[in-house]
Parts: sequence; C-alpha cells; structure tokens
Amino acid sequence: MDDVETRERKDAMRREALARRTSLGSAGRAAASAAIAEHVQASSWWSRARTLSAFVGVRDEPDTSALLRHALHNGKRVVVPRIASRNQLVFADITDVAQLQPSTFGLLEPPADRGGTPLVDAAVDLVLVPGLLFDRGGHRVGYGRGYYDRALQPLPPTDVLRVGLVFAACLQPVGESVPRGPNDVAVQHVVTEHGVHNVGH
Repeated sequence: MDDVETRERKDAMRREALARRTSLGSAGRAAASAAIAEHVQASSWWSRARTLSAFVGVRDEPDTSALLRHALHNGKRVVVPRIASRNQLVFADITDVAQLQPSTFGLLEPPADRGGTPLVDAAVDLVLVPGLLFDRGGHRVGYGRGYYDRALQPLPPTDVLRVGLVFAACLQPVGESVPRGPNDVAVQHVVTEHGVHNVGH
C-alpha cells in the first residue's frame, strides 16, 4: 500500500471511528470511560508507575479526568501534553486538574507558564496514548497530525510502557489491521471498557 492509499484508508477509518464514538451517546461514553479508568487502576503497571503521561480526554474521547485525579491523589508525578508548535508536543507537570485550561482544537492543556519538555526528557514510566481507533497489534489511527507519533518515537521501546485507551466500538476485530507508515508507533496494551488487551507486534 503506497502513502496515498494509506492516507486515504486512514481518513476513511477516522470518519468511521468518529461516527462510532458519537453513536455511543454521552451517557454511554461516560459509563465506558468510568469502566476504562477502573481497569487501568486495577492493573499492575498502573500501580508500579511513579511518573506517567496522560492525555486529557475532551469532546467524545474517553474521559481521563478520574485517572488524573487518582494518580495525583496517590502521589504519582503526572505530565500532560501541550501543543508548543505546529509540529511538537511538550509535556508539563500538573499537581491539580484545575490547572488545565482550554486551548487549541478544543483541548485542555497546562498553561504555557508551566513550561514543558519533550516526552523523552520527562522521565516517564507510563504513557496513556489517545487514538480514534486501535487494532489488535497495538497500532493506532489518530487525528492525522502526527503529534503523538513524533512524541513517542524517541522513547526507549522497553523502558516506557505505552497504553492506548479507546472505547470498545473503536477497537478493530481480530484480523482487521490499521494501515501503518514508517513513523507510526504502536502501544503494548489497549484498554477498553471490557478490559485490558495485551497486544502483539
């Protein structure tokens, strides 16, 4: 599959995933988000993590606010992303979810005065990764801007655990894969409201 075909197929998958998420309704997404948070908090890798990066779920994404509060309450160091330029995310420490502010693309981000570093310099044990769609190999379709892939690429592949959070409606069935390019970065686990899926690469 060439680059044009890959982009076209990913665009079609994005439209389908967005429609699936919308169809869950606000109550369905809230219940699923709560179940995802429970599965994450029950995992051994969450218990072991001392410093983690988490995306801040907005719009129809899984709501990660409960996870952020749980991590902070339990003394974990939490860094969250902020768009620093057209091509780069930086990750800044927060100590309270109330520090997040509305920003570009409808995101909630730490204010610029909290600084931030590239993810590779943030010394994290765990990264909670967003995605519109994941397959059973841990490959993802994001929003198409490549921010997270660029942030994840420099991380040591065996030292930092990458975990995708997604609604079950947006986890591809066994045997159906996501098209991927040379810069795409996979996760090691995918968590849905039905549980933790250990994925192979």
